[in-house]
Order: sequence, then structure tokens, then C-alpha cells
Amino acid sequence: MNKKLKQVLAIIGIVIIAGLYLTTLILALTGNENTHGLFLASIFATIMVPLIMYILSWIFNLVKKQAAETRNGQNLIVDEKEPIEKNPPNEGQK
Repeated sequence: MNKKLKQVLAIIGIVIIAGLYLTTLILALTGNENTHGLFLASIFATIMVPLIMYILSWIFNLVKKQAAETRNGQNLIVDEKEPIEKNPPNEGQK
């Protein structure tokens, strides 16, 4: 994954988490009854958003590497049960 895309995803993750905490703080100051639930959502997002972003970047790099190996011919599937004969015998000759 290129550097610019990682930076954009990191900024998006920071904005999501900061938005949740800001919303929780504002609702806590106003005395809203949903504050406890939003605080738990903020804690959950603090753990899950970076984890999901890490997993997605890991999968992206894995797929990218797999595609590069396939293009280079390094990842060709070969059936090992039946070896390929270079010069098959002629059926007419014995």
C-alpha cells in the first residue's frame, strides 16, 4: 500500500475516533441519557478502528504480493500427482 493511502486512512481513523469522543463529551456535558452507551462505543472504536485498518492493510499487502508472484510466474499451481513427461513414448514403438 502506498504511503499516501496509508496517511489518508490514518487521518480518517483519527477523525472517526476523535468525533466519537467529542460527541460523548458534548452529550455528557448536556446530561443526555445516551452518554454511557456512546462512551462504550468510543472505547470500542478506539480498539476496533485501528485493528480493522491494520487487518485491511495486511490483507491488501497479501493480495498485492500474491498478484505480483502470479504475474512473475512464481506461484503457478502444479499437480504433483501426475508428473509431466517431457518426451511421451510413441504408442507404435516398443
